Amino acid sequence: MKLFKKCYLYFTVFASGAAVLIIEILGTRVIAPFFGSTIFVWTSLITITLGALALGYFAGGRVADRKPNYAVFYLIIFCAGFFTAVIMKIDQPILIATENFGLKFGPLISSLLLFALPLFLLGMVSPFAIRLRANLLDKVGRASGDIFTFSTAGSLAGALLAGFFLVPLLSISKLFLITAAFLAFLSILGFVIHRSSKTAFFVLAIIVFVSLSLIFLKIPKYNYDDKFTLQTILQKQSFYGDLKVVEIGGFRCLAVNGSYQSCVHLGLERPTFTFIAETKRLIEERKAKSMLLLGMGTGNVLHSLPKSLEIDIVEIDSEIVAIAKEYFDFSEEKYNSLTIDDARHYLLKNDKKYDLVLLDTFLGNLPPIHIFTKESFELLKNALNEKGLLLVNLEGKFGAEDKQLKSLIKTARAVFPGVVLTVTEPERYTSVLLHLSLDKNYKFQSGGKFTEVIQDYKDGILLTDNKNPLEIISVPKLALFREEMKKIAGLKIFFAD
Repeated sequence: MKLFKKCYLYFTVFASGAAVLIIEILGTRVIAPFFGSTIFVWTSLITITLGALALGYFAGGRVADRKPNYAVFYLIIFCAGFFTAVIMKIDQPILIATENFGLKFGPLISSLLLFALPLFLLGMVSPFAIRLRANLLDKVGRASGDIFTFSTAGSLAGALLAGFFLVPLLSISKLFLITAAFLAFLSILGFVIHRSSKTAFFVLAIIVFVSLSLIFLKIPKYNYDDKFTLQTILQKQSFYGDLKVVEIGGFRCLAVNGSYQSCVHLGLERPTFTFIAETKRLIEERKAKSMLLLGMGTGNVLHSLPKSLEIDIVEIDSEIVAIAKEYFDFSEEKYNSLTIDDARHYLLKNDKKYDLVLLDTFLGNLPPIHIFTKESFELLKNALNEKGLLLVNLEGKFGAEDKQLKSLIKTARAVFPGVVLTVTEPERYTSVLLHLSLDKNYKFQSGGKFTEVIQDYKDGILLTDNKNPLEIISVPKLALFREEMKKIAGLKIFFAD
């Protein structure tokens, strides 16, 4: 029995370590849809996790010295489970309340309010377990090493379990509840295994906490006042973000991490958006025979293209392809090939040349930073025929303050001799198409709704694999994009389930 109790203690430490990483990874899926999938989200979660654990280690050692018994130990774990369950009940009001702190500090404050308490309690577990195991001074080093080995191994298992299996299978709210329930069960079972005659108070405490937990879980989730009639048709998690299919104002749209990626009008046979019409016009004008599409989305652009055009498609997320087939009338049988792969990884392996390459890759509302570097543009250049054209689909408010666009142009000019910028409405939030050609004399022939504009790019940043602050310089554009999204769809689009 003594060996069993020892093994269960180690298992408790292992499971608590796993819970820490699961909460941290799930936390990004709560914060990212609301604040965008930027470096600030991950930095905030890592900062709060490490800070809460550090305080937990500090407090756990002192509490263990004063009350070195298993009842207190397992009560701490039970409380950690309870406050983990609370997260998905309070996430929306806290995210709304912290929005005023901006896209840099909003994720940090919301992470602190949502995740610090359960992570702090879980941080108390390891030093407490060391105190329970180290009854002899000459065994302290060994006990510490054993405990931290199991705790770290648990964190490793939790990271792999959450990232590779759980997140794509279940909703975020269910995963938080499963984690909370597991911690509660772990603590109650441990309390029973290590029961003693001096634990009447803690038995009562457990009963009270269980009762409060059941009552709390029955309370309806907070509903914010939202005047928009946004209907969510589907919501699921993929390896790459929070995916939603929504309907609003006669449109059906795919949103990734709170950002619209593609929309179709429910009353029309095919979409007629300016970017799609311009792509079709350029293909016909250039008499293109082959095309590489990097970033498929729902496949809207493909419906209007000539049937004789040979099209290779690369899409990183297989879940998006499944959604496109079920909700947006996409059929891969009509096209030359469809590859599930990262665009840059595909370009590394590809030796085929194309008349036109369309780069339309976004992770939520930000371009993936590894795609927009000088080295990546070199790979894109190699995918073009001698007279080929690379189109980069962007969006934003064209102007002198657009550091992101300036940097993208400067980076493109370091590789392509011919660079032309076209926009639809220069004074408003607009569609942007960047034309990149191997021909230094490339000229844009107007004929659609896009017009050529000149953008001073001298104070832009040359983006490379070694130096790439694209996420940081994109913050103003991301904030503008959020305001546009709020006008169209309200706040509901930003929340993960």
